[in-house]
Amino acid sequence: MKFQFGKLVCELSLGSDGSVETRWFRRDGRRTEAPQYLDAADRRQYRAGRDAFLRAAGKLPARFSTGTSWCALQRLAPVFVVAATLTGCAGGGGIGLEAMVADHNCEQAGYQLGTPQYAACRMELARRADANAAAMQAFYARQVEIARQNQPQTCIYNGSNIGGITGGTMSCR
Repeated sequence: MKFQFGKLVCELSLGSDGSVETRWFRRDGRRTEAPQYLDAADRRQYRAGRDAFLRAAGKLPARFSTGTSWCALQRLAPVFVVAATLTGCAGGGGIGLEAMVADHNCEQAGYQLGTPQYAACRMELARRADANAAAMQAFYARQVEIARQNQPQTCIYNGSNIGGITGGTMSCR
């Protein structure tokens, strides 16, 4: 099942093992990666399309369909919805946990979706995440440099003494 929202097209299908397979396309039909963020309107459209696909499929993945009672399936349905929401549409991108936490934090701060203040809140959270990532990269780069400097060196000297004059080369690893 394909459905379009924003600048993207999401194609959902059931694999041979009963798992949901997802492919992302641009409007022009070219394949693309899963989006890293969806705004509120795109999230609503994505969820509506995903829910329609799940209703149309009318069954859970194959590993849950054999010998499972209807009541047990109804109890597991919210688990599948939460899992699909947290992972987004395939590949861990899309509407991920990080975006949901950022939305929650900005809403708890009192900003309403679609306002400049809300956008500024999300941008500040992204800036802080980027700063943390840069600090972690710098830390690990320093650790690698320290480990490299602390490695023992092996040096080799190839030289000769001719008529009281010593000459040669030295190399270290």
